[in-house]
Amino acid sequence: TFGGNGWIGVVLSMVGDIIINIGMNAMKHAHNINQDPVTKEPIKHFIYVPWWWCGIVGVVGGELANLVAYGYAPASVVTPIGSIGVVTNVFITTLVLKEKFTKVNMAGVISVVAGIV
Repeated sequence: TFGGNGWIGVVLSMVGDIIINIGMNAMKHAHNINQDPVTKEPIKHFIYVPWWWCGIVGVVGGELANLVAYGYAPASVVTPIGSIGVVTNVFITTLVLKEKFTKVNMAGVISVVAGIV
């Protein structure tokens, strides 16, 4: 049965997946700001861009939270929660990275949420 400490796993998984998504978008932001506007080539190697390191720390930290979540809740609960990253990605890429939100994006998010429920 699910209960008691299982909710710790749910919360850890949700928070971890959101942090992973923020980290991945921080890495993309690092690549975007490190691109020469004319040649589209990197200005410097990405390991010298602080935003990239923030992203790596976010991804690793989020994955560690997921790892711990599996200790509190069964995989059948934790794994589907990972799809929250798809939903948060839509908001982050649209609002922060200024990427276009399309009907295909909306259909994808609806499909993911419907598949979980």
